[in-house]
Amino acid sequence: MPPVFACVAFLMRICTNVLFSPKAFQNVPIRKETQLEKNIKMTREQKDIQIRKEAKATLILFLICFIWNVGFAYGLSGTGIRLFGLPLWWLISTPGMFIVAVIGVVYLLKKVFVNFDLEDETEGGAEDAE
Repeated sequence: MPPVFACVAFLMRICTNVLFSPKAFQNVPIRKETQLEKNIKMTREQKDIQIRKEAKATLILFLICFIWNVGFAYGLSGTGIRLFGLPLWWLISTPGMFIVAVIGVVYLLKKVFVNFDLEDETEGGAEDAE
């Protein structure tokens, strides 16, 4: 077995032993609810502002990922550097972009997105809306 795979197998064994041992979750503190878990009451105007904010943040993350992928793919394609038998431009642009996207989505979920009901809340239900 090559040394890289042996190291990965060793780290996986340590992680599974730590995560799935009975003592792992004994003293875990109870966490607070995040914005995404709360169902926040908002007016129609606040909902529209929040929807635009979420859409803009998602578009910005998409543009960052697109520029990352295309920039590194074209910027490093002429270098000829290889790592683990793969071109460096591919390693940085494709898996690197995936990591950037995951970090960005986690940030969006924790800081930007808010859980709220999209339906208009009226006292009498759907009959009053007509």
